[in-house]
Amino acid sequence: MDLRNDITRRTLPQESGHQESLSSRPSPNTSPLDNLANSPDETKPVDHEQSLISTFDQLQVHDREQPSEPITTARPMAEHMFTSLGAVFLRATDNGALEWGDQDWQANIRKADDLAEQGNRDIGSLRWIREVLNQLLSAQTDDLIEATTILANAARDASWRLAFGQSGILQFFLQIISGEVENDLLIPSLRLIGNACADTDVNREEAISPEFSHSLVGHVRNREISNVIIPVVYNITHEYGRAQHAFREAALFLALIDYLSDSESEVGPLVTYVCTLLDFSTQNYDLTGAPIHSIAELVELMQRPDVQPEDQSLLMNVVSLLLQQERFQVHCVEHGHVESLLNIITRCYSPSPSGSAPSSQQVTGLSFDLDDLASLRSTITQALSDISATAVFARKFAVDSPLVGRLVRWLSSSQKQMRICSCLVLGNLARSDSVCREMVGRLRLHQTLLEILQDTSDIQVPYAALGFLRNLSLPGENKPIIGGQLATERISSFWSIDVNPQVQHTSISLLRQLLNGCIANVRWLLESLSPDPDSPAHDKTYLSLLLLLFGHGDRADGSHDMPMHQLRFSGIAIGSHERHIPPPLRHARRYRKTISHDDLAITIPRRSI
Repeated sequence: MDLRNDITRRTLPQESGHQESLSSRPSPNTSPLDNLANSPDETKPVDHEQSLISTFDQLQVHDREQPSEPITTARPMAEHMFTSLGAVFLRATDNGALEWGDQDWQANIRKADDLAEQGNRDIGSLRWIREVLNQLLSAQTDDLIEATTILANAARDASWRLAFGQSGILQFFLQIISGEVENDLLIPSLRLIGNACADTDVNREEAISPEFSHSLVGHVRNREISNVIIPVVYNITHEYGRAQHAFREAALFLALIDYLSDSESEVGPLVTYVCTLLDFSTQNYDLTGAPIHSIAELVELMQRPDVQPEDQSLLMNVVSLLLQQERFQVHCVEHGHVESLLNIITRCYSPSPSGSAPSSQQVTGLSFDLDDLASLRSTITQALSDISATAVFARKFAVDSPLVGRLVRWLSSSQKQMRICSCLVLGNLARSDSVCREMVGRLRLHQTLLEILQDTSDIQVPYAALGFLRNLSLPGENKPIIGGQLATERISSFWSIDVNPQVQHTSISLLRQLLNGCIANVRWLLESLSPDPDSPAHDKTYLSLLLLLFGHGDRADGSHDMPMHQLRFSGIAIGSHERHIPPPLRHARRYRKTISHDDLAITIPRRSI
């Protein structure tokens, strides 16, 4: 008869009955076990039924930023390991589970205990312990569970970890978890493996063989032991590339998605570790077989109120990889995940519970780093830009849809990333003449965009606005509405020599669109910079500023080569209206003569921003 079915009726000695709250993020200098070290109930027995929810406290998990030091109670616990094992062996002997023959096993226990107290991690003693464990396993006695728990606690002391590996004890438990095993033995076995592998690469090598890594990944799907298996995998893979590769090849990502999709799974205090595992498990991994609901699980996890921006960034990296596939883009649009991503950007700017503006310490109750928030917003914006360039996005969201209305309001936001995101998404939506006409004629979005061009405190914002305006300028009826003195003045402000070449490129591309087929806009380009005849700027035009930029195109560093073809196209647009150009403007005519006839046949298609 399998005696392990009766194990829940027994009271097993655990290291603590204290269960700390794990809702907060681990800091670089603390371990989930730190509170346990100060518990007044350290020696109090814990019913094994309770250990199913408290084993996370007993597993030493290393923080992502800096490995945690073993807690101070681990060493005394480990030094009395053999005495505790002796008590278990005595009971097993009385029950007939162990047979010693002529062996003085109690003398072996006393000798091992004496060596341990002297700081000697005797391999021979541990090998003898493994032989005894084999007997307990063959006898199918629940004493094996108690012995495993004692060894798992001792493995929290870093000085025992190498000895556990060299003696074969680690191998013994790796083989146990690779077969059919019930949770009452599986949990302490996993704890021993996770503690023995922490910061110990030699032991990690044992755990990452295909047989064992696939077994460990399989256990990730068991939600009843998630509070143990997730930290175990984290400990094995933490900052160890070979282990990460092994678990990646064992399809850890798919197992994590299955774990998240289980409606009864409680991520809770494991969220930081889950996010880290998801991040490395998708690096250089073929995601073509990822289930379609992966996006939903990841976005839902990102929106949890206890998920930190750093963890959200890790999740967003995974989402971005999935969104490189068209099927995930379609799913994201059709199942409301676009709106969810916009909500996350909004949350990044939300005030703290006190009502104050976001600081470097807190946003919506979470501690964070400003760089984490900036990285998160940028990654989401790029993903939304890619999604909005798809045909399914244009079919799903009409100009009068709530999502477009929300993005229109973002154009007037004081937050940089909101304006950038709005320009990119709406700019990609503006890829049909009908949409462009409505955005200009009814919504008058070009007026807001021209206002944005005034703010050059961060060049990314006007850069995005220029691209949006370029798409809006493609329909012929929009050109005279968008163009004019104000537009010409704002666009020409980016022709200074010290402006980023990409921004200059986009500004000249916009100018070309406004000039093409629109005589009124050509006239504005030829207007004097100052109406005052005594001003030095009176003899200069916006075209002269453009030609000045052309003159800097052959700089040694080549930094202004990019706008050159756009300057030539602008010349074509001006030249096509030669009869309307007032004299003298000889510099413009000299420039026009440098354009070859072949350039007239070149067209630039409408592009996604």
